[in-house]
Amino acid sequence: MSKKVAVIGGGISGLSAAYRLMKDGVDVVLFEKNERAGGAIRTGKEGGYLFEYGPNSTMNSNDEIDSLCKELGLEDERIFGSEYSKKRYVGRGGRLVALPIGPIDFLRTGLWSIWGKLRLFKEPFVGLNKGGNESVADFVSRRIGREMLDYALDPFVSGVYAGDPSRLELKSTFPKMADLEREHGSLIIGALKKAFSKKNKSDRKKGIFSFKGGMSALSEAIATSLGDRFKGGSDVKKISKEGEGYLIELAGSDTVDVDEVIITSPSYVIADMIRDLSSSASELLAAIEYAPIAIVYLGFKREDVSHPLDGFGCLIAGKEKKKLLGSLWSSSLFPGRAPEGMVSLTCFTGGARNRDMMDRSDDEILADVVNDLNGYVGIKGKPSFVRLFRHNMAIPQYNMGHGKRLEKLEAALEEFKGLHLLGNYLKGVSVADCVKNGAELASKISKNI
Repeated sequence: MSKKVAVIGGGISGLSAAYRLMKDGVDVVLFEKNERAGGAIRTGKEGGYLFEYGPNSTMNSNDEIDSLCKELGLEDERIFGSEYSKKRYVGRGGRLVALPIGPIDFLRTGLWSIWGKLRLFKEPFVGLNKGGNESVADFVSRRIGREMLDYALDPFVSGVYAGDPSRLELKSTFPKMADLEREHGSLIIGALKKAFSKKNKSDRKKGIFSFKGGMSALSEAIATSLGDRFKGGSDVKKISKEGEGYLIELAGSDTVDVDEVIITSPSYVIADMIRDLSSSASELLAAIEYAPIAIVYLGFKREDVSHPLDGFGCLIAGKEKKKLLGSLWSSSLFPGRAPEGMVSLTCFTGGARNRDMMDRSDDEILADVVNDLNGYVGIKGKPSFVRLFRHNMAIPQYNMGHGKRLEKLEAALEEFKGLHLLGNYLKGVSVADCVKNGAELASKISKNI
């Protein structure tokens, strides 16, 4: 293979693509603006606490993320969520209610009223959508009722996308839900058929996982395996068409000629990078909305928190009118996250629901988060450890029209053979999704070289 491929962006998408290209024997180089690899994935350690600046964990939801960890020799470093990880709480009426795990729990839970529960049994008899594209909110309300939207899907959407379900596009955000309705006419019937289908069985261990040393272990291991193919401190300013290939212009006037290029930067960064190449594609990328997030990491003495913290954490429904989106109970999920006798909670605020939180001072954000958290878990005194991280452009929003925008984007770049876009603004925001998408694109490129 004589062709050279450049990957721009050293987040998990770019690292995953570059790694797979390297394993396939492709001549690949990765340019990353920062000296370190990982992008939003970054782990901090201080005072006996281990905390994350970005993603706290990921699901072992596909074979690519699972095999990647094994190939990198991270199996002894990887840790799956504790027994508490399957238990999740939702805030309703100023208190936390555990999401039901089985049918008996569903009948007993106070999270939904009797009418809300009965409405769920109507779902298999609800007709198919005939009104075209739907938002997540419209779809869920139509199929399983408003109460399930408010106290099941809405908190989940806030936790994963920090988004507004009334604006998020169903087919882009939850394509599997749309597929279940289209293929089976019912979410419940489709889910049951899928659960009992032999072709869906896998030996892959299920659940969330992180690493003993935090999520940075993954990105650092990939960067190490890439060796000098990873070019940290290389800021790409512009990409131009150069004959059959591309010219990459770096800060400091350095240039690099490559045959193909994969751009994995955030969409708004790519918009500037390719403006001279395709103004229409640039405009489409710049129009993708991102939700802001402030992460507030808190440490308390165990006895100063009255709730047993016996779960993954809590998600707060929008109906609660709180600043707090949710809280992960880090020290309950994984060992080594807090000193002996202490607990750690990773809290989130902002999002599409509370964008104005980013205009507030750190002290104001902290006060609002602790006040809301106190109402749900019961806190005595002030936290003994605090770290606050702001991400003004955190999570891309797959709002209504997202699918059409991606189609137009593909058409706008159709003439630029060998130019590939990759990232969480396209399809899938989780770490596992990004790893899978990066590997799939890399394999496609390898086969065509």
